[in-house]
Amino acid sequence: MAPVYLRRNRKDVLSELPELEIIPQWMNFGEEEEKYYHQAVMEGKLMAMRRAAWRGGSPENSPKLEKLLDICEKAADNGHKVLVFSFFKVSFIQFNNIYMERHSKPL
Repeated sequence: MAPVYLRRNRKDVLSELPELEIIPQWMNFGEEEEKYYHQAVMEGKLMAMRRAAWRGGSPENSPKLEKLLDICEKAADNGHKVLVFSFFKVSFIQFNNIYMERHSKPL
């Protein structure tokens, strides 16, 4: 995995992407994430609400981060690639750092 921050128009990249496959998977917040989310709701902070699922800081405290690591590890083991979109660059940096700690190599 290489952290890359691109801003391109959808029509410009559709021909480069495989067929879209959407697999909804719902995850509960970790304990710290849930507290952060409820506080953001009380304060009316939409962006903080959106970022709450990454506040755990580690796979043990963030079910969403653990699930993303699991998906990417299984894909790598099977020779597949994964494309993940996020509005938050820091999420990818955090993910990449944890993946590198686990595997000592980029995804």
